[in-house]
Amino acid sequence: MSADQTYYLTIALINIILAFAGTRINDTEGKTQSIPFLIGSFLAFAISWFLYSLELNIFIEVTSTILSTVFVWGITVFSFKRCEVKTPWRLISCLFLANITIQTFFTIEHNINYVLHTASIFTPIAFCLSGHLFLKKKADRSPSDIIVAYAYFSLTAVVITRSILLETSSALFSLTMASSQIIWPIFSVILGVFFLLSFTEEAQKKLTTEVITDTLTGLFNRRMFDEQFKRLLPTLSRDKHFGALIYLDLDGFKSVNDEYGHNIGDKVLLEFGSRLNQSSRGKEVIARIGGDEFVLLVENAGQDRTTAHQSALGLAQRIQSLMKEPINIDGLMLQIDCSIGIHILTPDAKNVPLEVKAADAAMYQAKKDQHHRIVFSDNLNKPRYNILNIGIVEIDREHQNIDNLLNSLLEKKTDLTTGFPFLIKMVDLHFKNEVKISKRLRLNFSKEHHLHHTYLLDSLKKIGLKESEHVIREHLLMFIKLLEEHIKKYDRNLNIEVVEIKKMG
Repeated sequence: MSADQTYYLTIALINIILAFAGTRINDTEGKTQSIPFLIGSFLAFAISWFLYSLELNIFIEVTSTILSTVFVWGITVFSFKRCEVKTPWRLISCLFLANITIQTFFTIEHNINYVLHTASIFTPIAFCLSGHLFLKKKADRSPSDIIVAYAYFSLTAVVITRSILLETSSALFSLTMASSQIIWPIFSVILGVFFLLSFTEEAQKKLTTEVITDTLTGLFNRRMFDEQFKRLLPTLSRDKHFGALIYLDLDGFKSVNDEYGHNIGDKVLLEFGSRLNQSSRGKEVIARIGGDEFVLLVENAGQDRTTAHQSALGLAQRIQSLMKEPINIDGLMLQIDCSIGIHILTPDAKNVPLEVKAADAAMYQAKKDQHHRIVFSDNLNKPRYNILNIGIVEIDREHQNIDNLLNSLLEKKTDLTTGFPFLIKMVDLHFKNEVKISKRLRLNFSKEHHLHHTYLLDSLKKIGLKESEHVIREHLLMFIKLLEEHIKKYDRNLNIEVVEIKKMG
């Protein structure tokens, strides 16, 4: 086998590999089928190169010419399909037939110069069309698409330049002969590889979008909202400005779902999400975090609480104004309002769940008082927290002492610097006494119960006095919730055992 035959077989093999690689990818769901044209084009190109490795005759030369033309116009059709632009079949068919007819004629006549000139006319037309599509018409262009576009333009320049040199400088044209043997294989590899990468990048982008967005409304989902919120808190602390969390819930949405079905309900949610985007100034994080619950995270509402309050209120009123406009769904006119809770985020804010809980509480208060109201978390009546009693006098007495101290700290009646360390000692002593009381009463004090004591005490000790008073008190609220859950799950079981022992006695 000669060096030329080896060269032709190598290029043919490269194109076959690229064609078969195309079978391992899929067009994105809902998009025009383009991959069959990609595979067919590279297979045609592979065969056209393979034929040159055989003993040449006029039939093989003509067949190879036709197949190489199929490659050029095949990937042009692929480009239209891939970029989701309507394929001008009549125009492409005419150019394709003209290209084949003229090149076949000059091939039969053994007029290689005119074969090259013909290619320098039709190939640039095809490749400039394809390059333009990838560079200007394709939605959501990826870096690979841009590389493909410039590969088209680069080869166009090479083909035209060689045609000009053939007529103006035979010496320079001869120098390009060797380079032309390299250019086509390189072009094939660049196109094939970056076509495949384009599909991969599109799939990755689609997957990322599905992970961070709500599939119905296209807004951020709860996961992305939490991530954005976590990123915001250090910014508030660093820049010393205030943010705002606006929590929204649709009024009467359940009745719409019940009366008209989920299909209409989904369209209502979609329209609501669209109107939220309209009301936004472009700087807010908007997310759907539940069935008919939405949030807006305002990253910078002002340099002080008053300004932040006014800014958040203005935005909430703008949202309500938009929502009051009737929603037209397939001729069905619906009136949907929303209740809004607002929580101002201070530079000291550090706990995402607590901040969300405050906004959520404000929203539920708005919904409870009267639909389509706006309530700030600042205006909520702070309930007094009472730790549950379990019916064992000694334990209940200590629970009450802890409860009194916690409320004293929350209501700022006791100074944190002295009261908080005392609280830790009081809780630690209570847990130890609870173990002693259980042993004395011969109660089954489980290992899990003991481990949860350790967990609660550790969570309390992790609250640092270096934090601001606001943050410490928010942590104390979380501790109260944990303690109440502990009492329900573990301590009440102790009382059940006491009752059973008395019955047995």
